[in-house]
Amino acid sequence: MKKILIVDDHADIRRLIRMTLEFEDCEIREAGDAVAGWQLALQFKPDLVLLDVMMPGETHGLDLCLALKVEPMLAATRVIMLSARGTHADREAGLRAGADAYLVKPFSPMQLLALVDDEIAHAHDRIKLVSLSVIAGTQGPQRATMKLDIDGQTKIEEAEGNGPVDAVFNCIKALVPHDAKLE
Repeated sequence: MKKILIVDDHADIRRLIRMTLEFEDCEIREAGDAVAGWQLALQFKPDLVLLDVMMPGETHGLDLCLALKVEPMLAATRVIMLSARGTHADREAGLRAGADAYLVKPFSPMQLLALVDDEIAHAHDRIKLVSLSVIAGTQGPQRATMKLDIDGQTKIEEAEGNGPVDAVFNCIKALVPHDAKLE
């Protein structure tokens, strides 16, 4: 079951989003501001956050998005920014804050459903570096050991290279699918 958190200061927008998603296999929680959204995200650990950019108070959507992405427990959470502001600069600000997608209001229910399905499908396509060690010498091949968490499974690879960077690169080539996103 998908876990989705809606963070928007407008109750009517939250209600419309909830109605759009009610026939999907998901558990939905709602928050009316970024501070409440942060607290709920820590408790609920959603797969996806639908996050309004402009909200009243000192903390807005971009701040919350950044906080979600740097919190280790929530770093894999997908974030779709929702905003009435759709300029290139606005979209760039959302992506710089860590948003995975940016949807401009007003949007159709079908647009929202398609984007939610796409983001949920990618929610677990993440790779996290757990540890990396490089044994650098002055002569001969260099050796690297890399430990990754790939979709919840730990994988370890050792590789050699002509230098430390080459050894690390060879580990990455052996472990990581070519289309994966690195955190």
